[in-house]
Amino acid sequence: MRKRGSILLIALWSLFLLASFAVILGTEVRQKLEMVRRLGERDSLVAACDASVRIALDMVAEQKNKAAQSSRPYAGALRAGNAKLKAIPLRDCVATVSYETIGPEGELLTVYGLIDEESKVNINKAPAQVMERLFRLAGLEEGPALDLAYSIVDWRDADSFLSVPVGSAEDSYYRGLKYPYEAKDADFEVLDELRLVKGVDENIFNKIKNYITIYGTGLVNINTAQRPILIALGLSGDTADLLISHRNGKDGLAGTDDDVVFMSVGALTADLSAAHHLNDAELSELSGLVARGMIGVQSDYFSVSVTARMRRGKGSHYASAVINSSGGILYWSER
Repeated sequence: MRKRGSILLIALWSLFLLASFAVILGTEVRQKLEMVRRLGERDSLVAACDASVRIALDMVAEQKNKAAQSSRPYAGALRAGNAKLKAIPLRDCVATVSYETIGPEGELLTVYGLIDEESKVNINKAPAQVMERLFRLAGLEEGPALDLAYSIVDWRDADSFLSVPVGSAEDSYYRGLKYPYEAKDADFEVLDELRLVKGVDENIFNKIKNYITIYGTGLVNINTAQRPILIALGLSGDTADLLISHRNGKDGLAGTDDDVVFMSVGALTADLSAAHHLNDAELSELSGLVARGMIGVQSDYFSVSVTARMRRGKGSHYASAVINSSGGILYWSER
């Protein structure tokens, strides 16, 4: 009896061990299958983001060709309500190309389209006075805004001399930091490089990043520039509002079929004068804007922000890129 009991006990322990091994193996198999599924899902999402950027490139090329055929400047403003970019079907994913902006009443709006990089102030080209005005409009105090503007100038210029005696920064300042380095003495190559400049922390960077660029010739597209940019370039708030209202057409909305496009920089004052009664101050502001040589009517560089989601499941992936109208991808980031 004892022998039979021992055999039974050994058999039960063997069954228990086999069952335990089966559970462990089953768990490992499930984990590996889940890992394979997630890797496959990520590959699909990354491919969807890449495909969406390619679609944006094709749309830019198409619009540029249409503009050339109609002898109109290529303003580069894709229609705000573009259904193609709201939900791009891509196999087992759906992608959206969009960005957020502030509406006329201060509300947050989602726009389906691309961001015109040349509607912004180019920190590789802009004078300190323009950047200082822009930074104040973005929420910086007068002193920090001025210091940052001149620090940017000194970061990018070729010499090691301060542009102003106090507030700016050159090699001597950066060498004295805990982790020392030197001013670049050359153009910014990526926007995040601005974080290396004196006075730029996460809060300040987030305040100004949507108004600045490093792409293009430095000319700001008068057909797409936002109100803060126009004011930074030297217009009063009232004149900037008048220009934007004229540009938006009768429906008052940007990115619709009745938008007015300025055909040339030289025609800016004449076009506004023909449509509106301009006083001497407004005429002087517009003439000064043209004379300073900082505006254009065409764009060739655009930001693309893509969010791809799985049709089934909760997986998502985000990518951003900067493209040009020649079909190039100049910058790529994803998470």
